Amino acid sequence: MQFLTKSFSFKAGVFTAEMAELSRGGNRNIFHSVNEGGLRNGLTLVSDKTGKAVDFIINHIDWSPDHELMGWHLKPTVESIRSNPEVAGLKMLIIND
Repeated sequence: MQFLTKSFSFKAGVFTAEMAELSRGGNRNIFHSVNEGGLRNGLTLVSDKTGKAVDFIINHIDWSPDHELMGWHLKPTVESIRSNPEVAGLKMLIIND
């Protein structure tokens, strides 16, 4: 799926959002297949200022000690960094609320 940057808060190079906000209507599957040397789960972030699109892929999943899903950490794909070098180092956190 594609999301505008205004759907996220942004601080210190990290875009952060809650799953409930991104999955309006109860559609919990906000991720789609992104080609990153093979298919990986991710999403596309579109700048509401420039219109540029950046693909992010899941890099890490946080689990609680009780094995509850807490959140997903994503990073820009290599191709997105190649096309938009200014996104290198950006991160994304989606909190499973």
